Amino acid sequence: MKLVFAGYRKNPWGLHWTDDISGEFLTRWCSSEAEARAFWADELRVIEQEKELFRRSWRRSAVSRKKGVTVADAAARYMALHHMATVTKQTTSYHLRPVLRLMGGLQAHLLNMGDINAFRMAQQLRLVGNSTIRQRVSILRGVFGWAAAEGLVPNNPLTGLRLPAARSRRVVPPSLREARALYAGAAPHLKRVILMGLFTGARIGPSELFRLPWIDMDLDVGRVRMPNAAKGSEYDTRDIPLRQDILPVLRLWAEEDARREIPWVIHWKGRPVRSVAAAWSTTKRRVGITRPLRPYDLRHAFATYSLAGGADPGSVATIMGHTDTAMIFQVYQHVQDQQMIDAVGCVPMMVDLRVK
Repeated sequence: MKLVFAGYRKNPWGLHWTDDISGEFLTRWCSSEAEARAFWADELRVIEQEKELFRRSWRRSAVSRKKGVTVADAAARYMALHHMATVTKQTTSYHLRPVLRLMGGLQAHLLNMGDINAFRMAQQLRLVGNSTIRQRVSILRGVFGWAAAEGLVPNNPLTGLRLPAARSRRVVPPSLREARALYAGAAPHLKRVILMGLFTGARIGPSELFRLPWIDMDLDVGRVRMPNAAKGSEYDTRDIPLRQDILPVLRLWAEEDARREIPWVIHWKGRPVRSVAAAWSTTKRRVGITRPLRPYDLRHAFATYSLAGGADPGSVATIMGHTDTAMIFQVYQHVQDQQMIDAVGCVPMMVDLRVK
């Protein structure tokens, strides 16, 4: 490990080291020397525990007479040859990294449930959430299912794997009060994100909303041709009707951008936007919102309030770019207090409450 100081950085104390397990060169920047040394002490402890968990696996793989495809080889071929949408491939690659760091060098045919349990324990040491661990193991199971079908490994050792259900850490979407406060306190480009996110249900990010051009906004008719995220949709775009009461402000923004020859609906000083995380955090602090709340929760708010208001679930799913309503109910709908009050009130009075 090498500790360096770079005074020009916001976090000037840097740690540089080579991971003994993966061989990868890593860097971590901290705000103080004490923070850097504390992080390194924790990292050493976790790495040593990870090594202990996998020592038997490495020893078993090293003495195997049958050399062949490693876990890393199987994963690389899966990523190269297995067809999947671009966004899915990026997500899969991201979640495979910690798997391959710990298990990539193992002989694939020797992988067993002990290795999977060791991986899960190692992830818990790094405070990774159960839902994320579940997703990573599920991806590995998919890799081996594909590898077995292609004849790269004799069988899928994870076929019978049953993962414990992870509790969903759902973030409640912004309330009406919070949404109004965020919009009032937001910078101009974030106001656009909030308005379009709340009233179109678009994915907040470069996959959809951030690449929407003005040319695809028909403000005379009141419709937007929203780009579809690369998630297997048959079409590149989807048409979404716009509320009549937001058209005046959209027309005002369109006129401003037309004068400056800016093609994008969401931009920062004329340049395309990739993230609004910093502006979002600043606005939250400014308006006094301290609870977890993400820009993407604007999309959740669209589904929640549409359904609470009696919208047709199929229409909500189509507007949000889903082919059926399953995701809408499982992921995006958040039950509101008034809905629960109404549900309680729907039960008929079936007992006599008169005092005798």
